[in-house]
Amino acid sequence: MMNWRNLKGIEWLNRQAQFLSGTPVGGRHLEAGCSTCQPLRHFAELRPDIEFSALDYNDHSSNVPPGIDFHRLDLIKDDLPFPNATFDSITLMHVMEHLPQFGKVPYEFYRVLKPGGRLYVEGPGPRSLLFPSSLKTVTLNFWDDPTHIAPLSYGRINRVFGIEGMRAIDRGHNRSWPLILAMPWSFVKRDWHHFLAGVIHLFGWNVYVVFQKTG
Repeated sequence: MMNWRNLKGIEWLNRQAQFLSGTPVGGRHLEAGCSTCQPLRHFAELRPDIEFSALDYNDHSSNVPPGIDFHRLDLIKDDLPFPNATFDSITLMHVMEHLPQFGKVPYEFYRVLKPGGRLYVEGPGPRSLLFPSSLKTVTLNFWDDPTHIAPLSYGRINRVFGIEGMRAIDRGHNRSWPLILAMPWSFVKRDWHHFLAGVIHLFGWNVYVVFQKTG
């Protein structure tokens, strides 16, 4: 797996990396729903200058890289354990499609973001419904994951997080070009996990919206 320090200067090859590159030097970033922490580890590779915090409904403390603050909580019901205006950026990736309701989430994110801070929301979009079912390690069709509730659209994301004081400034399909360009090599190696991940990115399986705190 590629070390994200190699994306320095070419962050546009991955939309998540591009988002994080906009976090100020020495800033603070929150990963909400860190799970296995693989994206968080990549973020730390790309931006070792940033102070990271992570949270999840389950206890993933053993997955969290050293030196990163972890909190276990229920996003829907619990207040975030941070003061107002703590973070320069927040990512919520592949979490929203699992939530039956959103409770305090939008307002708590707004509260802990600094003025001008940004929120990145990503998850499987409508195209994820068009893929065949897969028995491999990557979820191809949206309904392959029994914990999925509903696919995301730009409108649905905006209706949840586009509250007063939060403005959508960017949206699109997340494509990781390193994964896409590595597909022939993954195929030769019979590395089906990364090959199918490349397929997902090539066809725009995931949608994202970026919000900025204006208040």
